[in-house]
Amino acid sequence: PIVSAAGVLGQRAELPCEIASRSSEDTVRMVLWFKEGDGEPIFSVDLRNMSNKKVWSSPTVFNDRASFKMAGTARLVVSNVNMDDESMYRCRVDFKNSPTKNIKINLTVI
Repeated sequence: PIVSAAGVLGQRAELPCEIASRSSEDTVRMVLWFKEGDGEPIFSVDLRNMSNKKVWSSPTVFNDRASFKMAGTARLVVSNVNMDDESMYRCRVDFKNSPTKNIKINLTVI
């Protein structure tokens, strides 16, 4: 399934990513974001150590415009959206025990 998201040019967009595992006892280890056509991640969150989570954003894609929010539905928040941001994205969630989960998000810029 593909999730649709929209953002207004110059405003912010939120790309949702379901990070819950099938088992309530399992934990998220890594969340990685990919832009269609890029083989390398453009954004990542390392949650292996919750007291010292590590966030990285590609300097050539979002740089400091992106952040990851976990309250409620997990989502990548991109500020100051531009037309180059319009694309298909993939959120990959790696768990401690469960299989990796991939979610596709189609971002439209209005």
